[in-house]
Amino acid sequence: MPRRRTVVLASAATLLALGGLLAAGIAAVTQTSWGREQIRVRVLGLINSKIQGTMYIGRIDGSLFTDVVIDSFAIRDRQDSVFVATGPIHIRFDPRDLLDRRIVASQVTVERAFVHIHEDSTKTWNFRKIFPSGPKQPPVASPARNFGDYIVVNSARVTGATVLLTMPWQPDDSLRGSRRDSAIAFALGRQDKRIARAGSGFESQRSWTNAMLELGPSRIDDKDRLGRQFDVRRLDADEFDPPFKFREVRGALRNKGDSVWADVSHFRLPGSRGTAQGKVWWGSDLPTRYDLTFVSDSVSLADVAWVYPTLPTTGGGAMTLHIGNGRDLRVIEYALRDMDVRTMNSRLRGAMTFGTGEPVLVVKDIDVRADPIDWVLIEQFTGEPLPYPFKGVIDASVQARGGPVNRFVVDEGRFYFRDANVAGATARGVVRGELDILFPALTKFRGFDLALDHLDLRTIQFVNPAFPRFFGLVSGTARLDSVWTDLRFRNADITHRFEDGDPSRFTGNGRVTIGEQFLVYDMALDAQPLDLTTVARAYPEAELIYRGSYAGPMRVQGQSDDLAVVTVLTGAPGTLAYDGRVDADSVDGYGYHGNLRFSDLDLRLLLDTAAVPHTSLAGTADIDVAGDSLATWEGTLDLRLDRSLIDSVRVYDGARGRMRFGGGAVHIDTLSMETALASITAKGGLGLLPGVRDSLEFTLTADSLGALRQYFVRAGAGDSLALEQALRDSLGAQVTGRGMLLGSLDSLDARGALDVRQLTVGSYGARVARVAFDLDHVLLPEVSGTINVTADTIALGTVAITSAGIDMDVHGTHEVSVGLLATLSNGPVLETRGMFGVSGDSTVAALSALRIGLDGREWTLSRPATFAASDGAFSLDTVRLAGSRGGTLMIAGRSSPDSLVQLQLQMDSVSLADLANLAQSDLALGGWVATRLDVTGTRAQPVMTLSGAVTGATVGQVNVARASLRGSYADRRLHFGADVLRNDSAVVTVRGNIPVDLALVPRDHRLLRGGRATRCGSPSIRRRWT
Repeated sequence: MPRRRTVVLASAATLLALGGLLAAGIAAVTQTSWGREQIRVRVLGLINSKIQGTMYIGRIDGSLFTDVVIDSFAIRDRQDSVFVATGPIHIRFDPRDLLDRRIVASQVTVERAFVHIHEDSTKTWNFRKIFPSGPKQPPVASPARNFGDYIVVNSARVTGATVLLTMPWQPDDSLRGSRRDSAIAFALGRQDKRIARAGSGFESQRSWTNAMLELGPSRIDDKDRLGRQFDVRRLDADEFDPPFKFREVRGALRNKGDSVWADVSHFRLPGSRGTAQGKVWWGSDLPTRYDLTFVSDSVSLADVAWVYPTLPTTGGGAMTLHIGNGRDLRVIEYALRDMDVRTMNSRLRGAMTFGTGEPVLVVKDIDVRADPIDWVLIEQFTGEPLPYPFKGVIDASVQARGGPVNRFVVDEGRFYFRDANVAGATARGVVRGELDILFPALTKFRGFDLALDHLDLRTIQFVNPAFPRFFGLVSGTARLDSVWTDLRFRNADITHRFEDGDPSRFTGNGRVTIGEQFLVYDMALDAQPLDLTTVARAYPEAELIYRGSYAGPMRVQGQSDDLAVVTVLTGAPGTLAYDGRVDADSVDGYGYHGNLRFSDLDLRLLLDTAAVPHTSLAGTADIDVAGDSLATWEGTLDLRLDRSLIDSVRVYDGARGRMRFGGGAVHIDTLSMETALASITAKGGLGLLPGVRDSLEFTLTADSLGALRQYFVRAGAGDSLALEQALRDSLGAQVTGRGMLLGSLDSLDARGALDVRQLTVGSYGARVARVAFDLDHVLLPEVSGTINVTADTIALGTVAITSAGIDMDVHGTHEVSVGLLATLSNGPVLETRGMFGVSGDSTVAALSALRIGLDGREWTLSRPATFAASDGAFSLDTVRLAGSRGGTLMIAGRSSPDSLVQLQLQMDSVSLADLANLAQSDLALGGWVATRLDVTGTRAQPVMTLSGAVTGATVGQVNVARASLRGSYADRRLHFGADVLRNDSAVVTVRGNIPVDLALVPRDHRLLRGGRATRCGSPSIRRRWT
C-alpha cells in the first residue's frame, strides 16, 4: 500500500474517531441527565452574572435540539421577590431555526405560571431592575439579524396562571390631617380594592387569576415595527378589580412599547357576551390609561353590579360600555351608552357614566328614561328596606350632569307615580338640583327643587298610619335641603285641593323629620288662604265643625300628637288667634291645650249653618281638653266675651262661661251673660254621651224688648208696607223666665216657664202672658211633650181679646196638635183645633174644627181641611165655614213648583153685621155680601179677578138696597169699579185704576209711580167727579 494511501486512511480513521468522539460527547451532554445538568448549571451561571436578580431553571428533560421540558422556572429580584415562577414548561422547536438566528417555537406549554409586575416608590418596574438596559449605545447598522431579534411562537398554551400588578398608592394630595387619615383608613378597609401598607407608603394591587391562555401564531419580540402580536385563540381569567370573570376571549392583541391594542371578536362573562376594541397604555410616570369599548347585546347585571354597591344582580339587557380615563388620569370612567336594561319589574334606557378612582364614586352625563321603575328597584338602590312600604311604578326621565355621588346634580327629572297600595292614587312632578347619594339610604338634598303637579295624600296615609287621615291632592313647589329623613324646605308654595272645594294654599319654610313613630314638624307657614270648609270635608275623622276661608301666619312645631301651634287667621267669619299645643293624632284622641283669641267672629259663617244667628264676638278661651270628639272631651274650657253682638243684640263686656268636661258630660260651673235684650245665668251640667244624664238650671230676665225691633224690621225688610209698620211700632215688656235642661244631648228634656208683663208691640200687646213648656228629646225629631200659652187683656190692633189660651201637644216634629180658645172683649168666642208638622222640606197643617160664636149665632167648619207645602209648591184643601143663619165662606188654592198659582176666595150671604162684630167696629152695619176673588198666573206676576154684590146694606143711617163690585189686576195695575143700583139702574158709579204691585212674594215697593185715575158719577144728576 503506498504511503500516501496509508496516510489518507489513517487521517480518515482519525477524523472518524474524532467525529465519533464528538458525537458521543454531544450525546453525553444533551441526551443524558448529567449533561443537561451541566448545561443548566453553566447557563444559570452565565445568566445570573448578567442580571440583577436570580434565575432558577429546574430539571431539564427531553432533547435539547427539538423537544425541551423544564420542570420549573423562576426569576427573583435582589430582594428575593418573585417576578416569574412557573410549573413545567414544554417547548418544541426546529434547531435549524437557531442556525438562522431565529427563535421559533412550534408549540409551548406552560403550567401554573405566576407573574408579579411591581412598580416601587421610585416609579421603577421590577423587570427593569432585573434586566437593566444598560447605557444607551448609538445604533449600529448591521445587515445581519441578531440572535433574539426574531421570536415567534406558533402555538402556545398557558394554564393555571396568575398575574399581579402592584403599584404605589397614595390618598388625594388635597387631603390634610384627619381627613387624609380617614381616607387612608377607608381605603385600607375596602373589600373591593387591595390597598396595603408598604414600608412608609402604600401600594395597590390588581390581579388576574385562574387564567388560561391559548395562542395561535404570535410574535414575541418587539423588533417589528408593529411590535409584539398575539393571536388569542382563547383567554379565560378572573379579574379582581374590576371583578370580571372573562371567558372565551378571542381576538388579536398587539404590544409595542408601553401600549397594548386589542380587537376582541368575542368575549363572555358568566351572564354576558360581546365584543371589544381599544387600547391600554402606561408609562411616562402616569397611571395606566384606557380606551376600551365593549359592545354587548346580552348583559347580565350580575356581571357589572360591582360598579355600585346597591346595583341589582338580576336581569340584564343590551348596552355599549366604554372604559376610559377622566381628566384626572387616576379616575377610570365607565360610560354606558345605548343602554336598554330590564330588572326587578323595571326598564331603564339611555346613557350614563360611572367614574371610579375619586374619593367617592362619580356618576355623570345621565340621560335615562324609566319605562317604568318599580319601587322594589328603588329600595334595592337604597341598600336597605325603606322606612315606609311604598309600592308601585314610576314613569320617569332624568337628565343630569351628575358628578360625585355626594354632589350629584340633576338638571331635570320628570316623574309620574302610580300607587300599587292605593288604587287610583298617583303623583306627578318635576325635580332639579343637587343630591348627596353617597349613602342612598341617607340621601341628602342640597338646594333640590321640587315642582309637584299633584300628590294623592292617600299614598302617604297608607305607608304611614300615623299620618292624619287627611284626604285630597297637594301641589306646589319647594326647595329641599338636608337628609331626607330630616328634611328642610324653603320657599314652599303648596296648595291643597279636595274634590270641588275651594283650595288651601300655604307658603313658607320648615323642617320635617321622620321620628320613630311620628313625623316631627318645625314649620313657619303663611296661609293664603286656609279653607276650613274644604279641610273639614277632606278630614272627616277630625269632625271639624268650623267653616270659612282664612289667611294668616302659622307656626307649627313638634309631632302630630304634640304640636305647638301659634297662628293668627283672619277671614270672613272673623279673626282667630291660637297659641298652644294640639294633639292631632286620632289614635289616642285629639287634644287642645292653649289660648284662643277671637274678634268679629260670626258663628253663622264659622259654622256655616242658618241654625245660629249672625254674630260679632270678641273674647278669649282658655282650652285644656282632650278627646276624640266633644262627647269624649276631658278637661276644662274657660270662655270670656268682650263687648260683642249676637244677631245685632249687644252683649256687654264680662260674659263668661267656665266648663269642665269629663265622664261623658259637661259641667258648667259658671255661665252668665248680660245683653241689651236679657240677662241669662246658668249652672249645672249636661250629658254628652248616651246614658249620661245631668241637669242645667237657667234663668232669664228682661225689662225691655227694644233689642227685638230689628227682628220685626228684618221680617218686613222684603216688603215696604211691613217695613214701614215695623219702624213705627213701639216695643216693651217685662220678662222673667226660669227653667231646666235635663239629660244628655241625645235625649235632652226641657222644663220651664216664661212670664211676660206689659207686652207692647206697636198696636199689639198683652197685659199678662205665660209660656210653659214640658218637652222631652227637644233636639230630636221625636220631641214630645206640651206647650201652653195663656194671656189676658190682649190687643190685636182694634180688636180686644179678654183672654186667650193655646195648648200644644207635641208628638214629634211631624205632628203637633193645637187647640185655641179666645174670647173677644165684646163677646164673640173663637175656638179651633188642628195640627201641623214638618218633615224634611215638607210642611203639613190640618184644621179639624173651627167655631166662631157670636150673639145667638155661630160660624162652624163644614169639614176638616188640610194644607201641604213642599219644594216651593203648596195645596190648600177647601176651607168652608157655614153660618148658623145661612151664608158660607170658602177659600181654596194651590201652587206648583214653577210658581203657577190658583187661588179662590168666595163669600155667599155673609152678614155684614157679623163681620163688624168680629172687627169690633163702632160703625153699625147691616145687609149681606156675596163676592168672589180668583187669582191665577204666577206668584211674582199674578192675575186677579173680583166680582161681588151687597144687598140690603145699612151703613149707619144710610141704606143701600143693592150695589155691585168688580175689579181686576194684571201687569202691576189694579182696575176697580162699584155701582149703587136702584131698580137695576146705576145711580152712582165709581171707576178707577192705580199702579200697584200685588205680587204674592215680598217686594221693596208696593205703591208704584205712574198715572192714577178715579172717576165718580151719577146719571140722575148728570155729574162726574175725578
